[in-house]
Amino acid sequence: MKINVEKITPQKATAMMMVTRGIPSDGQSVKAGVHTIDMIDRGRVRGVGQQLHLRHGIKNANKIAAICRAILMCACDTHRIKVGKNDVGACLRVLEYYKDEINAVSQFKGEIPGLRSSVIPGAVAFAMRAGSIKVLSEFLSRVMTGEGIGRGNPAFALRHYLLTNAPGSMGGGSTAFSTISRVTLVAAMRTELKEEMKGVKISEIGFQYYAQKQATVTGKLLISAGYRV
Repeated sequence: MKINVEKITPQKATAMMMVTRGIPSDGQSVKAGVHTIDMIDRGRVRGVGQQLHLRHGIKNANKIAAICRAILMCACDTHRIKVGKNDVGACLRVLEYYKDEINAVSQFKGEIPGLRSSVIPGAVAFAMRAGSIKVLSEFLSRVMTGEGIGRGNPAFALRHYLLTNAPGSMGGGSTAFSTISRVTLVAAMRTELKEEMKGVKISEIGFQYYAQKQATVTGKLLISAGYRV
């Protein structure tokens, strides 16, 4: 059977397009390190973590982006301002001020529900900026693995609390962040002060302990990330 196929004749048309010139594309913008592509084409296809990996060569970029977000939220709480949308520029600024601390906590991974939240390593990294990286690295390792700890140890108390109250049951979002970050920072403080901790109570004491010691740092971070402090 012979099939007749109608040929379509191409039609010419004029299309209006916007052309913008003079935009820095090499990372030398007002917020140094941010490329033009970091701020566009950012739909479902390319997230912050993917951008950090593709354009900035950061390994475990999704995890790093989540930790940076937790630190930024702690910094905003320190100055009582609302955290903005997570983007590449903000993550790069956090990495600039907390690079060593993020490197220290990023090696630890929670393998079971209750320990997988990025807020846990994020809060510990925040504490490290005003505390001991060595002591708090050991603390985080014990929280994640459960090794070498018993009742009275802050890491044991925090681990038990997190496993009993998985983040999903805390309401999610800012509520879960506030709860997890505060209990983590209390346990971190007790560890550094070599104090026993038999149970966990949600309190601002640990957050305030570390926030007051790095108010200047968090202020500079927020200003560099475009916040008004």
